[in-house]
Amino acid sequence: MVDGSSCQPPDTEANRKEFGLPASVNPGWGLPVLPFVGIFSLATGLFERLRFGKKGGHERHLFRQLLNSFSRGEGVLGDRGFCSFADIYLLKQRLVECVFRIFNRKPAYQTGQRLGKYDHLVDWEKPKTCPAGMSPAEYALLPEKLLVREVRMVVEQTGLGSKTLDIVTTLLDATYSTKAALVSLYRRRWSIEIC
Repeated sequence: MVDGSSCQPPDTEANRKEFGLPASVNPGWGLPVLPFVGIFSLATGLFERLRFGKKGGHERHLFRQLLNSFSRGEGVLGDRGFCSFADIYLLKQRLVECVFRIFNRKPAYQTGQRLGKYDHLVDWEKPKTCPAGMSPAEYALLPEKLLVREVRMVVEQTGLGSKTLDIVTTLLDATYSTKAALVSLYRRRWSIEIC
């Protein structure tokens, strides 16, 4: 699993310069913020890798610095902060599978190759603009399309009703990676919040 968060180091001049204060905080009234992205074991919740950032950096950029941590045959499970065309492609190039909550795209389940209700294979088109944190030369190497699988799941929240989530994965074989298995896997992602 991958997730991002932040912590607050001591309020020293050096830490304020290095990490900065939140935008709404004046010096002396708050603590610096140290963002980080961690790779956690799904089985134990323990950190396996950790990358620290600086104020204003996006967790997706820190995650991109950790892509070499994954080995062929592994999988990455993450929330929508890690869902991008570029990163899915870069993981797939390493033969690493992924399951992410979809960010900034609205699935059209009536298109592509239907695998079941709210479950289909579809080509994602390369974004028109180069993403932040990637050079134009790196961006030019990305393919124009990427075959992915989109799945819709409904999460029941006690006392709050239900919430609909769309996930994207590179696990394309619906007989091996059933929709129920993907939904169950993504639900396990919530365990990272308490680890």
